[in-house]
Amino acid sequence: MLNLPPLNTELASSDDLRRLVAASDTQGVAVESFRSFLADEFQLVRIKQNPLRRVFRLTSHSGRTLYFKLFIKISFPASCFRFYPRMEYAVSHRWNTSGIPVIDYLAWGRFPGGGFTVSEGVPLACTALKYFFCRALPDTSECPVFLDKLTGLIALMFRQRCLHPDFHLCNILVNGDDLSLILADPFGMRRVFFPSDKFKLALLVPWREFRGYLPDSLLADRIVESELASTREEALNMLEHASLIYRKIRTSHRDKIIRQISSGISKYTRDLDTENGKLSIRHTPWFSFPEKTEISPQWEAVSYPDASSSEAAWLDAILYNADIYRAPVARLVRSDGTSVLYFTNYAQYGIR
Repeated sequence: MLNLPPLNTELASSDDLRRLVAASDTQGVAVESFRSFLADEFQLVRIKQNPLRRVFRLTSHSGRTLYFKLFIKISFPASCFRFYPRMEYAVSHRWNTSGIPVIDYLAWGRFPGGGFTVSEGVPLACTALKYFFCRALPDTSECPVFLDKLTGLIALMFRQRCLHPDFHLCNILVNGDDLSLILADPFGMRRVFFPSDKFKLALLVPWREFRGYLPDSLLADRIVESELASTREEALNMLEHASLIYRKIRTSHRDKIIRQISSGISKYTRDLDTENGKLSIRHTPWFSFPEKTEISPQWEAVSYPDASSSEAAWLDAILYNADIYRAPVARLVRSDGTSVLYFTNYAQYGIR
């Protein structure tokens, strides 16, 4: 019987992972390739976790990268009827066979109380959101190429009635080799019987995420090219409706998101103790921590008499995904109780 670590710990070394796999029932089309990878030296880095799942990046000396998703606390009878690792692995292969590009899963495994999946890394991959901000948006020659590829992917998913339950730009990877697009986090992907309005709005999410950075008229044309609408007017109405739904969802999850922000370490902000007080910095739009953590002298500072008076503007900007280049990028709460919001602009990020 495998002795699982407590939930507040993680796989700390490559040997820990090898022992876990050795004690597991492992299956899949490329089990031997995975075992061969484990036999050599590799670096293990945790990149994401929540109370039920942890994701690790495994990198060999040759540069090959695998992603190991560890599922914990899968209780009976869910482990028999809804075993997530096996289902995620199967979904990936099913859609790849259908022509929908999904990350390639090598194997899945089961051990007492949990399981895992292993997927092949995409060379030089980054999320479509990061690619858009770092490469496509500032480069007028690259942006149309990227938008063409995204349009083609969404149209393909629409024609095959492929529903991704968490379809957004962070779950679309850009392959650094040929700039092809690949879907990540495929669990729950399924074929719908009819292309309902709800299905169309789900596929519309990437275009809604571009709102504010690209003209609505351009987005409407792309929505029509994606086959989600017949006319520009219909596309604009869909775009507005999708934005309203997004705001309602964020409002309904307001308390949960605020708790995550207040934790000090979240995908939204990072808190730092400085000699001037508590400094909170918003993550970049692709949820990575800014390289510089100090207050830039170029930022515009707006002072408030107390912490509570700056809190609403700070939280609303994060809750509703306000443009990071026009909304406050940092907040300082001084030891004397006063506070400051800092604003930046596109030029300082080299984007506009």
